[in-house]
Amino acid sequence: MKPYIQIVNYSSINEDSNSEIKALKLSSEDNVLCVTGSGARVLDLLTQKPKKILAIDFNPCQNFLLELKIAAIKNLDYEEFVSFLGLRPSTHRLKILRQLNASLSLQARNYWEKNFDLVFKGVLFQGRWEKYFRNLARIVNFTRSKLVKQLFECISVEEQKKLWKEHWDDSFWKSFIKIISARIAWKYFFCDPGFYEYVPNNFSIEKYIKQRFSSASENFLFSQSPFIHLLFRSKFDLEGPLPLHLQKENYSILKEHSSNIQILTSSLSNLFHSTKHTLFDAFSLSDFSSYVNQSEYKIIWEVILNQSSQNARVCERQFLVKRGIPVCDFHSTERDFILEKELEKSDSSIFYSFIIARIKS
Repeated sequence: MKPYIQIVNYSSINEDSNSEIKALKLSSEDNVLCVTGSGARVLDLLTQKPKKILAIDFNPCQNFLLELKIAAIKNLDYEEFVSFLGLRPSTHRLKILRQLNASLSLQARNYWEKNFDLVFKGVLFQGRWEKYFRNLARIVNFTRSKLVKQLFECISVEEQKKLWKEHWDDSFWKSFIKIISARIAWKYFFCDPGFYEYVPNNFSIEKYIKQRFSSASENFLFSQSPFIHLLFRSKFDLEGPLPLHLQKENYSILKEHSSNIQILTSSLSNLFHSTKHTLFDAFSLSDFSSYVNQSEYKIIWEVILNQSSQNARVCERQFLVKRGIPVCDFHSTERDFILEKELEKSDSSIFYSFIIARIKS
């Protein structure tokens, strides 16, 4: 199996960008720093028309994926775009890839020439995690297809909550969560260092996953969550909920502002060396705390403070590794605990808690 930074790990979505939009309140004057990931959050934030987005990731493959998506946006119409990515069947993806080469960097072009099979299959669903989601969805649908159908047909949160509590959350589901929450599975099956390397020994992954699913069932309709469609059905429905950047009504905005995105392959802790003269008005940091130790976490927050404009906004997600803003930085930040709790409940990607802060000085 290829090392983590030599493969596309995330190709679709595993976060609900509406939370970042609520937290960051972007304007047309904002310079934004955004962790690349699958590129979905970068493109979702672009729908808010900020002045500039610097997409940063230490995994070059994730940046190559974002390059490919931007090239497709610049050169294709909406129907061609969603078919190229994999939302609709297509037999022309490799032909389109060759047409997009002129819009790609040499490194990205070489990467996709070697990994054309990902494009051929529909790159949107070819990330390592998307493949795992597909396998989990197969198990869930094989064992409880009727319940999945009922779950997505609920028309109110109360109806969904009742179905979840009385029928879904049974002994089978609890055993299933117990199995997939085993640390050995996270380390050797999922192979994502962010989900095992810095998770405290006394943190119960099983208990956390069960609690988050239960909370989600009580706070929003699963049928309205693109992420849960991906998780339980391994695909998106073009007639159902879609991430912002895949919605047809936003496509003209993406085309108009796609040149506002710059891409940097670097760790967050080395950001200053690459952008030392740039100040950012907003930071969309994803779940970076899962990939660093406490010392580097502190360094990254120091970098954030040093490269923040006054009153800059920060949105950090946290999955299994829960940390607070380093004590030495308290005087420079103001956290919005109310919004953090609100987003923890409403975020349709289920699994995250948040640090929402404003940089005071």
